[in-house]
Amino acid sequence: MSLAGRQSNLGDEYQLCVALHWTIKLLSDNDIDFIQVDSTGIPDRGYVISIDDIVVVYKNGRTRYMQAKKNSPDHRAWSFSQLKEELVKAREQLTNDENGEVEFYSRTPFGEFQRLVTTCQHIPSYDVFKQTAGKNQQGYLNKLATAIGCSEGDSFGFAKRILFGAHITIEDWQNQNLRALESQVARAADAIPYLKELLTDHESSLKHGKAQITRDGAIRKLSEHGIVQAPNKNISEILEAFSSASQIGRDWIRTIGGEQIVRSELGKLIALIEEGTQRILLTEGAGTGKTCILLDLADYIEGERSEDWGLLFIKGDHFTTSQSESNLADRGLPEDLVGLCARLSENRRVVVIVDSLDVLSLNRDHDSLRLFIGLISRLSAINNVTTISACRSFDLDYDPSLRGISWDHRVRIGLLDYEETIIPLLDKWQIDHSSFSKSLIEVLRVPQNLRLFKQVVDSGATPQIASTYALYDIFVQEVVVQKDSLGSSALEGLYRMANHLRSRRSQRCSKDILRLGESTVRELVSQEVLYEESSQSVGFSHQTLLDCLTVRAVIAEEQTLKDFILSQHQLPFIRPFVRAFLFYLRAHQPDQFSRQVVQAISEVEVRYHVKRLICESLCEIAPQEEDWPLFRRLYNSYPELLKRTFLRLETMGAANGSAWFVFLSENWLPLVISSNDNEQRKVWLRLFLQS
Repeated sequence: MSLAGRQSNLGDEYQLCVALHWTIKLLSDNDIDFIQVDSTGIPDRGYVISIDDIVVVYKNGRTRYMQAKKNSPDHRAWSFSQLKEELVKAREQLTNDENGEVEFYSRTPFGEFQRLVTTCQHIPSYDVFKQTAGKNQQGYLNKLATAIGCSEGDSFGFAKRILFGAHITIEDWQNQNLRALESQVARAADAIPYLKELLTDHESSLKHGKAQITRDGAIRKLSEHGIVQAPNKNISEILEAFSSASQIGRDWIRTIGGEQIVRSELGKLIALIEEGTQRILLTEGAGTGKTCILLDLADYIEGERSEDWGLLFIKGDHFTTSQSESNLADRGLPEDLVGLCARLSENRRVVVIVDSLDVLSLNRDHDSLRLFIGLISRLSAINNVTTISACRSFDLDYDPSLRGISWDHRVRIGLLDYEETIIPLLDKWQIDHSSFSKSLIEVLRVPQNLRLFKQVVDSGATPQIASTYALYDIFVQEVVVQKDSLGSSALEGLYRMANHLRSRRSQRCSKDILRLGESTVRELVSQEVLYEESSQSVGFSHQTLLDCLTVRAVIAEEQTLKDFILSQHQLPFIRPFVRAFLFYLRAHQPDQFSRQVVQAISEVEVRYHVKRLICESLCEIAPQEEDWPLFRRLYNSYPELLKRTFLRLETMGAANGSAWFVFLSENWLPLVISSNDNEQRKVWLRLFLQS
């Protein structure tokens, strides 16, 4: 490359350094509207830009036009004669823009010109200048007037509108820009090339109407590469803030009969974090232990990995009313938690746990869910940050917002192993399990069910239970109704609380709602029916218990499934209650089951998504021969709903070697064979291939 070419490249690099300096200022200075590089014109201003290297436009209309020259030809201070061309352009620019300023940048100083400008800016008027300025300054003003072709009075006014940048080398600019950016974003060294790319793209696209670089555009450019603005805080400050926030919602029952069960999924989560996985989902049905596993993980991070990992634990159901990040801060989470995670990620792996996305999805509106989905998305884009979220599989299937999230890895929680885990516990508790039915064994493989079963047995009952909802019903009966210190008055209080939470679409409420004495509330907490969030508020120890008590209350009022659905706003929040009602009917009023299901799906005022929910939930029951009329009714009158049922069976693998396959083989297969419905035959073939 020729000497002229190398010098031209140096000039371009010098201008880029200055432009980068102002792009970094744009990130933090809210007074700046936008900047331009090699400007071809400012929108809505009818004049040519003569000082065009860098243009900074402020929101109040003030504009700064910048000339960046790497150095004078002789590497000495610039003279008026050497600057003449730029000075004339500056005069033209300031003539066109009465509110403008011109700023000069160069590695070499501006000598006489800069000394004149400094003097003029400290003198209020040209008349005063003539009376007080020294001979040298008078001479400098004369040289300026000659260079720009103006009177000395006009030249004095011109000089008062001139600014100068630092006289530093390209290397110094690079170091200064990096330090300035480090105070604003995490991984500043990685951010520099992207900002340079933004500037280069901007210069090349000016011809196509992209006339400005905005703060939002710069932030968006960085965020596309996982770089976010971050508070300039040290590690200890951030860790302290995270530790405090992570205590919210940590008071959770994690033992079964006093025993804590170590789950294999904990090791899977740790391994995924160590691999650098960014977005992990922990999922399965209600009561399978998602929160307990996440709390065990939080303990592990705060213990064994406290030196090299950072933790932020968020119990999502404590933030169901939050609609913005400021609301989260009001309720105890750190301000700008994404920025803090980014800053912390410069030094260690950051793990952000978000529990109970399913509860957020059932809230009155979806603002809180959208807020957390947005946070997860932003956090997942940051290098060295892992987000782990927990959600029931049921809600993942039914909520489009949750269904649309992309996860790097899904960890499904397995049921407890009966031989290796449950039998040793039963033996330790001296519970005879020799006559346990298959249905009871399956119920007990769910950790929450095993915990309730232990409490029921401790109360003196020896139940043979066929379903989860039968267990919950017995639990309420034995631990609340039959207990002398609680009884029917406590049950009525729980009904009031359940109805209140359902109507308010909330997870906790004031103790006053129960209308029970403090000693009764404490007893309900000790029996693990309720948990105490604070001295004034309580919630049910598990979502399924709320569902069960709600259904008990409405059935006590002799409402049918259809009545209950029509009495509610048919929004996502009612889905768990509808499912609970369905399973409660199956467990306690099997003779009413088919009739009430048909009533609900036949009612025109019941919305399709609720009918679909009912039909797909049928897959979770063990079919009996007497259920065939219900399915024949679906086959004849509601083929689309029947299709949804079968699709759900495929997804669950429920037909695989189960009672469902036998049931469908004996009852539905003859209809399929005799019909000309190829779609039904394809469905049967897929179910058959599962078996």
